[in-house]
Amino acid sequence: MSVAFIGGRGVGGKYGGIETFYENVAPRLAARGHRVTVYCRSHFTPASHALPGVRLLRLPGLLNKHLDTPVHTTLSTAHAALSRYDVIHYHALGSSLVAWTPRLTGTRTVTTVHGLDWQRAKWGRVARGVLKAGEWASVHAPNRTVAVSRHLAAHLSGKYGRRVDAVPNGVDLVEIPPPDALARFGLEPGGYFLFAGRLSAEKGCDTLIRAHRELAGERPLVIAGGGIEKEYEAALRREASERVLFTGYVDSGTLAALYAHAFLFVLPSYMEGLSIALLEAMSYGCPVAASDIPENREVVGEAGFTFPAGDWQRLRDLLAELTADPERVRAAGEAGRRHVLATFSWERVVDGLERVYLELLDAPTPLPAAAV
Repeated sequence: MSVAFIGGRGVGGKYGGIETFYENVAPRLAARGHRVTVYCRSHFTPASHALPGVRLLRLPGLLNKHLDTPVHTTLSTAHAALSRYDVIHYHALGSSLVAWTPRLTGTRTVTTVHGLDWQRAKWGRVARGVLKAGEWASVHAPNRTVAVSRHLAAHLSGKYGRRVDAVPNGVDLVEIPPPDALARFGLEPGGYFLFAGRLSAEKGCDTLIRAHRELAGERPLVIAGGGIEKEYEAALRREASERVLFTGYVDSGTLAALYAHAFLFVLPSYMEGLSIALLEAMSYGCPVAASDIPENREVVGEAGFTFPAGDWQRLRDLLAELTADPERVRAAGEAGRRHVLATFSWERVVDGLERVYLELLDAPTPLPAAAV
């Protein structure tokens, strides 16, 4: 079976959930004997980067946050239509707008919804309207739709009356690294709170920084990550106390050490698809506290702590409570690791997608409604 991925920026860089998905799923599909092509943006994906068994096809986009995705997706779709793949798998809302076009020639298409991107604060009115149209298209344009959480799948299915399969993100069984990488930051194992991820408004770092500023004690807060919303990041830095350490982007080995030896990982987000950072933290045995949005509760289950999204006072009180009970925190970390390794894995993700692809290839391929 030949499969093409379209919609993400690429591989081999500091991106987000879609790119992490590519790097973990594409090689596993290839290892099962499928021919996999990942369409990458030439200005994001290093020419030297490779994935085992996967063809990386670099095509141009535009260095513009509004036009990069539509230009690259359109070029990729045109190329893919001529290449006659068995399945073209689109990712994210914006790319869904063209997911109907390969169906005109009988090619099966799938869209994975990684989150409701139009809810992100960075988008203006026009871009938000386009992404809302992309949400509609994500369940009407392709042959099949997949969402990365049960909550998101239920939301889309209930809203549009269409079938949406839930295939969550995954995580690997990892070895716990030594704490050597902490030394350059002046950190001690178990001696810091951690946030890791994109610094954008929907991640709620302002809530965490305010809660930490009002928290008694000396335990520092490490903010690992960056982003393109420079005004928001600057506001975070102004709000932060001297006990907050901004590391910027860190390499995977350093991030693993930060996860493995944090006292507590905190995810205060207002919206998620299904947080890979949360899964990764738990896979290292790091105790977690997350905002109580459904997508986070789906990951945490009974193996972590939650607080109301946006409520810095409740978060401050939770941090104080957990600081006073380190044994409870340690036990939660162990339970969390067992939970995610039993429930979420990249192999299970590939099982789910392979099942969707094979069902699709066995089914009739009606033209999209607009073309009938």
